[in-house]
Amino acid sequence: SFVYDKKSHVPEATASGVIDGDTCKVTVTGAATNVGSYTATAARLSNSNYVLTGTLTQSFEIVSNGSGGSDASDGSSESGGTNGSGGSSGSGGSVDDGTSIENGSPSEEGSSGNGSSSGNTSLIDSGNSLLNTINEDKMATIPKKPTKFKAKAKKGKAKLSWKKLKKKTKKQKKLWKKIKSIEIRYSTEKSFAHYKTKKIGKSKKKYTLKGLKKGKVYYIKIRYRGKKGAYSKWSTVKKVRAK
Repeated sequence: SFVYDKKSHVPEATASGVIDGDTCKVTVTGAATNVGSYTATAARLSNSNYVLTGTLTQSFEIVSNGSGGSDASDGSSESGGTNGSGGSSGSGGSVDDGTSIENGSPSEEGSSGNGSSSGNTSLIDSGNSLLNTINEDKMATIPKKPTKFKAKAKKGKAKLSWKKLKKKTKKQKKLWKKIKSIEIRYSTEKSFAHYKTKKIGKSKKKYTLKGLKKGKVYYIKIRYRGKKGAYSKWSTVKKVRAK
């Protein structure tokens, strides 16, 4: 919540699931000034390669500063938000490619650690986001995804392999020019809510993923990356238990 100070306030939002190297800023509407309960809405993204889906609203409050005076000149509260819904965000779900959807609540006043008495309420708190992570496959612009993807567990690592890109035919050469690298994404969560990535050369057909913890289950998938944030659909997801 925010403390009334005659200034306009609205929670902040950060897009989750954004690929390393990409920038994606979120525009949040529903700012309010007077004491009351309001609804913030994640309205727009700065990067056209990403989309907003699902529940995109979050309730927040502006509370009295305890000065004893009137917090609003006319005693009324503002309408806040574009859709008028005042409830908290919905429960988590998942999108088609297994990427998690997490809906969080605003952080506690002052939890951002900036010492502000009014609080810097955020829609993102410890990885829980108001925004649903994107369905990346639906936004894929590279027409072909990696095929014959395999993963085999070894001691502290996983050996990965896939069908190597060819550049013999005209169609293959055209695809080769579009692709700049291969992205490997892996996580201990089936939803890939938290993950790590590796980028390797497009001419590779195998890779050894190191530093895996013994007994831990890892989920791994790969895709092609191109210019200006372009990418293909993900390969099938492989599950391995590190030895």
